[in-house]
Amino acid sequence: MIGRKQVADAIGVFNPRVFALIGVFACMSLSGTIVNAHVYSFIAPTFGAARELSTFLGGFAFLLIALCALYRPRFLNARVLFVVGIVSFVVSGALMSCGATWSNGATITLGMYLRPIASDTLALFAALSLLELEDVRQVAAVVAFAQLVDYAASPFVVELLNPSTGPLAIAGCGLVGLGLSYRFGRGSCERIRRGESALDLALADPSSFIAPSHALFFCVFLFGLGNGYALTLNEIDNAPQLAGMEGFVVVLVVLYLLLVRDKRQEDMLFSFSALLIMAGLMVAPLVFGFHAGSTAPNTLIHLGYETFSVLLWMVFWGIGRRSFFSFLPVVCIARMASSVGTDVGAVLGHTSNGFLPGDPFTAATFALVVAFLFFAFLWVAFRSFSFTDTINGVMELPRKAVSVHPEAPLHDEEEAEEEADPWRERCEAIAHKAGLTPRESEIFIMMARGRNGRFIMDHFTISRNTAKSHIKHVYSKLGVHSHQELIDLAERS
Repeated sequence: MIGRKQVADAIGVFNPRVFALIGVFACMSLSGTIVNAHVYSFIAPTFGAARELSTFLGGFAFLLIALCALYRPRFLNARVLFVVGIVSFVVSGALMSCGATWSNGATITLGMYLRPIASDTLALFAALSLLELEDVRQVAAVVAFAQLVDYAASPFVVELLNPSTGPLAIAGCGLVGLGLSYRFGRGSCERIRRGESALDLALADPSSFIAPSHALFFCVFLFGLGNGYALTLNEIDNAPQLAGMEGFVVVLVVLYLLLVRDKRQEDMLFSFSALLIMAGLMVAPLVFGFHAGSTAPNTLIHLGYETFSVLLWMVFWGIGRRSFFSFLPVVCIARMASSVGTDVGAVLGHTSNGFLPGDPFTAATFALVVAFLFFAFLWVAFRSFSFTDTINGVMELPRKAVSVHPEAPLHDEEEAEEEADPWRERCEAIAHKAGLTPRESEIFIMMARGRNGRFIMDHFTISRNTAKSHIKHVYSKLGVHSHQELIDLAERS
């Protein structure tokens, strides 16, 4: 039973920042819709792989951002990225518009290849902006209501635009979204730039970071595949078929989340989105045989993917709130996996379309094979997977370790004189009792003072793998699992 308190609590989720971020994500979503409806349909007859290649380049750009966060965060300068985003939006929009006006496919294609740089910059600041929110329900509301704005506005926008003005609308949406998101996300970006690299922090706290081989990213790839399949399946004039109702249904799901709190709401959303995509894949063969032109499979798959998108941003936010420096690598690797999955799904969709005109039975059979492989992979790989447990499994980074730069002094001089000897004696006693080697004892003392993996590597002139091995042995002998537990152990003794 939903009472007044739940309704009031749900309404309290909305504030000016939430509405601003809804605008950011709506701009990001609407620009993608215009690309599919206008730009790609114009260029597809001469270069059918343009959209897939553009999507691949977008995924590659996310990979570069992830590598910067992992190895060289100082390259992630907020102002530089902001300028790059503005220039990319303006130049790509101008190229695509001029190419459409002159009927020059090469110019449009060049503009499409510049667009991933612009859209990835917008997605970067939009993602960092979400960390400013205080409640996961705000995250769900931002993403879902942005989808609603997209689905409500896109029919009118698509009707008003033409191939020449469409690219200008894409650039306009991007610039508005970039300006708003930069305001909210630049602080987090600069914090990442000034901090230690994710790999250095992961040496001492591997449980605070998610490995690139984690099942989360394979799941994102799988759902991206479904999205790509729906985008290309039964295309009309090289544009995807959309019923326009998905945004409204997703908002209803999020309204349920706002009103009814559930400890495992992430897993509930995952099950719901997976069932919708399964339903869409099962309906596709029937469409080939009996209801050619129906949008039922596309609508179901898109609804499942949009629901999954809400879930994914909730997961990103949950991970980032627990471990700030793991947020950007997780977001970028996931977006890269989604891009690759979308391209694979698009190839499967084009293959189905190729069979359809001459042999509907083969097209239906192929669609059933795709559906079976999706079901099989989901059942085998994700039967026991939990998004809620994935979030809860990320350990918080100890503030003491994160705030200490490798070259910074450990204490001021007065504190060092008063604390050095007693603290070292205390740690040496713990190390002796645990059976640590002399090198492991030194590493334990440094980590107990808040030093991270990079400092240990530089101090002893050892490789990352050697430092990782020493830290692993220290944790094992002390019976701790994270840097924070090690610090707590030293302070309690």
